[in-house]
Amino acid sequence: MEEEKKTPEVEEIKATEQQQIEEESDFADEMKPEVTEEAKVEEPKEPEVNLYAEPAPESEETMKEEPKQEEQAPVEAAPMKKGKKRKEVVTYVYDDPELQSIEDARKVFHEQYHKLNVIKWIITGVGLVLIIAGWVIPSLIQGLGSNITMYVALGVTALVLVGIAIYSHFFRKKTDAYMRIYFKDYYIHSNKYVYGDMVENLTGTVDDKLPQDLLVQSNIYKDVAKVGSRAFMNFTYKDHKGIVADAAAQKKGDRQLETLFVGKFLKFEGITSQDEVLIYLKGNKRALPPNSLKERNLIEDSRTMVVYGSGKARTLLTKKVREALAAFDTNKTFIDMAISVNSNGLFLAMGYEDDLMVLPLEKAFNPAPTTQNKNDMAKVFALVDAFANPHGEK
Repeated sequence: MEEEKKTPEVEEIKATEQQQIEEESDFADEMKPEVTEEAKVEEPKEPEVNLYAEPAPESEETMKEEPKQEEQAPVEAAPMKKGKKRKEVVTYVYDDPELQSIEDARKVFHEQYHKLNVIKWIITGVGLVLIIAGWVIPSLIQGLGSNITMYVALGVTALVLVGIAIYSHFFRKKTDAYMRIYFKDYYIHSNKYVYGDMVENLTGTVDDKLPQDLLVQSNIYKDVAKVGSRAFMNFTYKDHKGIVADAAAQKKGDRQLETLFVGKFLKFEGITSQDEVLIYLKGNKRALPPNSLKERNLIEDSRTMVVYGSGKARTLLTKKVREALAAFDTNKTFIDMAISVNSNGLFLAMGYEDDLMVLPLEKAFNPAPTTQNKNDMAKVFALVDAFANPHGEK
């Protein structure tokens, strides 16, 4: 067949038809421009790193079951009237005196808070009655002018509001005092249970704060804008000075601060490396992977762990270190963990869920998360030993 001649008229008609298609289409994916061979060539993309733990193969799941945390033990409440739902009372078994002491301290706080709260509601109720009476009673008394009635009502209202304000201030002050006592007792007993005789010279109070520069030194997180913390403690583990704190790190977002980390932050001195390594143990979808990973050199990526490092950082991952790392299992309470070894020391950012990080006030103390933390800390100390003595020399 003869090739169609492309006259100016034909070219104009085709151009008009193409213009009509473009004007009538509202969807970009309907436009299918001609793709040349050059356009089809794409640069090879670096595979993306999945920073969340992947499900274990079926063979592994049958061999290793995730340890279950102690479940709630509901206890029957007193019989209630027909038609009303029975309210379950949740209790726990405390297999250690320190755990029992935490619950005892919580009960004392809750009873004190409950008494203060009842008094507050009684004062508020009486105050409202007085305000109403201050408006109604004067209006019923004959001979009182409207101005006097209004002044009396306003005076009563002002006195009641001043009284409520004074008690509210007293309520907040007493509640804060009781809460400080409870928090102090909580950490005394929790630390004795979690660390026991594994550490020496554990000092610090619930009011002590983690210096922000210590978290920055870890190089785990970048653009740290704010660090909130409590219970900053110093201790000694064998020959290593260490610190631990409950901490939350944040960075500046577009509209507000964004959370980088929530959990237990630790540092050990005496374990350093000029070739920095960062190990991240992956967790569930609530995990918060470090925001400094994209700029780093990827060394390893597995189902449960990703490793970044510079220079000869891989040499830090000895057999003993790998065995210590393999002992950790992230779960619903122990969400994830970032480990950094650099010239400043060994750092660990252990991400924990609210069931450990938020102290119980009204509900009974659940010992399972604290037990989880104790088991995790034993593994942390084993990891410290592995880094400090990688080849098992005596």
